[in-house]
Amino acid sequence: MRVVSWNLAFRGLKAAKRQGCLLRKLAPDLMLLQEVNPGSSEILRAAAGADWMVRAIDLRAPEPDDSPVRRRGVAIVSAAVILTQVAD
Repeated sequence: MRVVSWNLAFRGLKAAKRQGCLLRKLAPDLMLLQEVNPGSSEILRAAAGADWMVRAIDLRAPEPDDSPVRRRGVAIVSAAVILTQVAD
């Protein structure tokens, strides 16, 4: 299994596409991303060829006084269904 962990450093749309293209070339089974920008994460996911993304920032409603820093988060991304087998 190939796993990539990457701090995206809160990049914008153009950088997200470039980062996603690099992730596609690396072809990881699982991507663990930090400082995910909610505005560009979907572009990164699509460019990476990933089928799904779970972002921690989606797990809570934004507060009225949230700064942009509070809207960054972590994400788990994959282009495949990850199956686990529990040993008896």
